[in-house]
Amino acid sequence: MFKKLSTYILIIMLSFAASASEDSISQFTYGYLKRVNDFLSEGDYENAEKELSIISKRYFLNEQSYERSLINQLWGNLYATIGDYQKAIDSYEASLRFRKIPLITNLQVRANLAQCYFQTKDFDKVIETLLTYKNIAEQRGQEFSPLQKVILGLSYNYNEEYLQAYKYIKSANDSSLSYNEDWLRYELSLAYKLKKFEEATDLAQLLIYLNPEKKEYWKQLSGLYFTQEDDDKSLAGLELAYDNNLLVKNNE
Repeated sequence: MFKKLSTYILIIMLSFAASASEDSISQFTYGYLKRVNDFLSEGDYENAEKELSIISKRYFLNEQSYERSLINQLWGNLYATIGDYQKAIDSYEASLRFRKIPLITNLQVRANLAQCYFQTKDFDKVIETLLTYKNIAEQRGQEFSPLQKVILGLSYNYNEEYLQAYKYIKSANDSSLSYNEDWLRYELSLAYKLKKFEEATDLAQLLIYLNPEKKEYWKQLSGLYFTQEDDDKSLAGLELAYDNNLLVKNNE
């Protein structure tokens, strides 16, 4: 059930321009970093690295400067995009060392940092990073997004903390503006594992509504009714699947 999750754990390339402007840094620095960001957006990683190397070594060596924090953020974006997650983690952590980092930059960096930790399977660090993100966001009236909840829930799942995993993935599905089939599958799997059979049944019905051609969902629904000793509904589910030509093998 959880094998395809990496499809959804994609590094979010958030532009530094969302939190930096010519009002907060010099026009020269803004233009320089915007050029690096444009290279990243275009997939020109060679020139992005070249420009970052120049500005890092010539101009901003002090880690306790806003400019250096933005530079480190862009280094993290570069490394994350090319799949060098440990270097990305080091760069994002360096960005966060700036004590006066603005709120939006802070949340952007932590979101990407958590996803890099997820890629390296350091789930304790994912949980720590996202709980800090959640605390900062909620205190300042910012959203703890459905995607962040899913990543947090999946990390708890891998740590075998299933109740916490269920809590956050359910919350992600409840707060999402549209149905995400895989997220609902994660919630169904956890509900079943926690023996929340009524909740699992409702989820199985919803998945059938979303994708009635997938026989796995019909079989899951039938199995859930069977688990709850509702043999009539269990059989009815299989009959409906059969009538829709979804069960074609002899054993089915």
